[in-house]
Amino acid sequence: MTPTDCKTKESLIDSLISNHEISEAQRLLQDLPIDAIPDSYKRSFAVLCRRSGLNERSLKLLHPLMVDLRSTEPSDLLEYSSTLRKLGMVNQSLRLLNRCPESAEKKLYQAFCKIHLWDWEGASVLIEDYLGKFELSKKQNILARVNLALCFLGEDRLAEAEIEIEKLLKETHQDLFHLHLNCLEMKGQTLIRKSLFSEADQLLQHASELCKNQPSSSKVWIEKWKALAITLQGDDSNLKPFLQSLRKTGQWEALRDLERNLAVLGKNLSLAHNVYYGTPYPAFKRQVVSRLPAFEFPRAIYRRDLRYQEDPIIKGFDLPIGADPELAFGKLTHRTALLLLSDSYRPWTVHRIFDELYPDEIYDPFSSLQKIYQNLNRLKETIVEGSLPLEMKSTQAGFRLRIMGAPKVMILDQMIFSSTNELFLHLLEIAFGNQAFESSQIEELLHLSSHQTYRLLADCTKEGLLNKQGPRGMYRLGLQGR
Repeated sequence: MTPTDCKTKESLIDSLISNHEISEAQRLLQDLPIDAIPDSYKRSFAVLCRRSGLNERSLKLLHPLMVDLRSTEPSDLLEYSSTLRKLGMVNQSLRLLNRCPESAEKKLYQAFCKIHLWDWEGASVLIEDYLGKFELSKKQNILARVNLALCFLGEDRLAEAEIEIEKLLKETHQDLFHLHLNCLEMKGQTLIRKSLFSEADQLLQHASELCKNQPSSSKVWIEKWKALAITLQGDDSNLKPFLQSLRKTGQWEALRDLERNLAVLGKNLSLAHNVYYGTPYPAFKRQVVSRLPAFEFPRAIYRRDLRYQEDPIIKGFDLPIGADPELAFGKLTHRTALLLLSDSYRPWTVHRIFDELYPDEIYDPFSSLQKIYQNLNRLKETIVEGSLPLEMKSTQAGFRLRIMGAPKVMILDQMIFSSTNELFLHLLEIAFGNQAFESSQIEELLHLSSHQTYRLLADCTKEGLLNKQGPRGMYRLGLQGR
């Protein structure tokens, strides 16, 4: 393609996207051979692909420019990282953003990543820097402040959130409809947090009427807060159908947040355990614990399907934590099983799986997914061949691992590990803390062979993660350990 051809196509596709003719824009983009697009235009067409929802194609256009990150243009890194985030590869996105020079876009994209991870504190620091250090347009300023108010609510800084929301309601009333809806939803949340349920119900009903002709995705969070306000007033007749509708329509994070709030405001320990142990985000878990200080959240707990039972003495880690002969301890298949059990809400897409299991690799749209599918197939074969009481389910939304029958499965406070040693050390910390231990105790605890135990201990000692003490070969977690 000549530069003139590129400019003509770019202008046409941009116009189609702006006029919401997404299908036609996608068709034109998919008809363009990637190799025919000059490098100088690859980012422009990658942006068009991302805007039209062709995220994988966007990455394929930019990936050749990612081979040597030291010489990659910052604008290409920013675009690649933005598309990674849209696909759920938030950790990958943050790693690339860390390589970019300081800019307004970098700060904002980092904040969006933190919000995706429910890390309100981390996001608010970045947004305040963004607002304070860079010259922004009116819309950019308001968008950032809407997200900052959201962070304030997540951090329980209600007074600051209320002040910002009242200002934003006035500034968004005329010509920023969707941001105005966001502000109404947040004001409803503040009223609920202050137990002003009737006022919250009226406000949220008004917001719901404003967006009745909008796509369902525009109003799901408003409907979520409405359902919470009504339930907390003593009417839970529509709660169960609403929860089912959130799950059916794939509104996983709205469902997670609603059940978290039901648990916190209703002081429901069983539901709090479901939310805590069914969530992989560390920041979200910390928020659950901080809002329920009277509740206990053990480092390890038994689960039967979605029912949790505390056992204060860890006598052995049942499937799949334990060293079942079919699930070799700490190997990729074993860690994949743990990862799939870590989220009871959002199914695991292949992109999210890659993001967690391969933290040191840059995502390659031409080969990385094949690696994940092969790993998932190995896990599925292992489950069938070993007659393990697990079932892997896959839908368009992603993959889940279900516990079949009534076996007890040990669920940890952390279920995602990028290496065998990381899993091993986490279990040692739970079992022994700062106490010294010997290899025979580990063999009994984790059902490992002497050879496996020796190798793991040797590896961790060599890395300075464990200290070996005395003639009897006692061990203790090292200063660099967890």
